Amino acid sequence: LYQELSGSTTAGQLEKFKLSLQDRFGPLPNPTERLIRSMELKWLGTEIGFEKLVLKSGKMLAYFIQDQQSPYFETEEFGKVLGYMQNPGNRCVLKDRNGKLYLVMADVTSIEEGILRLLQIKAAEPASLGV
Repeated sequence: LYQELSGSTTAGQLEKFKLSLQDRFGPLPNPTERLIRSMELKWLGTEIGFEKLVLKSGKMLAYFIQDQQSPYFETEEFGKVLGYMQNPGNRCVLKDRNGKLYLVMADVTSIEEGILRLLQIKAAEPASLGV
């Protein structure tokens, strides 16, 4: 089942997987629902340009690709991240630890809140990258 879930690449496939679980096992327990929603969180993060997302201690850490010379850092997606960061109400900060660039977003205590924050980044006005 985990392989089938991780092989899902579209919302339609994920919904089909969820329905097949419900057909086989009945109503899904909360941990299973969270696991399925975590796939949506991962997809959103990938669309924005994050390689890895970590939820812990009321924060979401969103790691960018390792290669800081990558053309990604000149894209509209990265511009949207910067545009999102410019709003102080979004409570996030860019950090670099041991050559790993990541965004720390405060007040993210659930997968649902993480999804909401990533959707806000996707909808943000891109900051000018000066390119």
